[in-house]
Amino acid sequence: MCYTDDQCTMNEVYESILYTIENNTMLDRDSIRDLFMQNEKNKNIMSIVPDDILLEEYMIENKEFFQVQSVSRMATIYKLFVIDNIYIERKAANKPTPVYDETKLYEKPGLTFSNIITHTIGAFYIRL
Repeated sequence: MCYTDDQCTMNEVYESILYTIENNTMLDRDSIRDLFMQNEKNKNIMSIVPDDILLEEYMIENKEFFQVQSVSRMATIYKLFVIDNIYIERKAANKPTPVYDETKLYEKPGLTFSNIITHTIGAFYIRL
């Protein structure tokens, strides 16, 4: 999980997301081609890019992509998608694309509710 607050810049958020991906999946930052969100209603996508804008402002400017998916009153989570080099290469060659399990590389995650949700659903979420 990527924990941050709305007063972080998008540069800090982006770095935090990359760090979280590297430490919780088999992907590394050099292999990541795109981080993006999808609007659940109209299926539009928006890439997450580093910037000096505050997360709070970014969310207000792009509120159609930040629909609340709350698992409790204490946490709001947003679903992110990651495209890596291998996915792009295999897709272009018309080969089956890899499916990564979310095995943590360095230590096993505890059996907290958020870890169970993240590992069961098979998506990457940030918690704000």
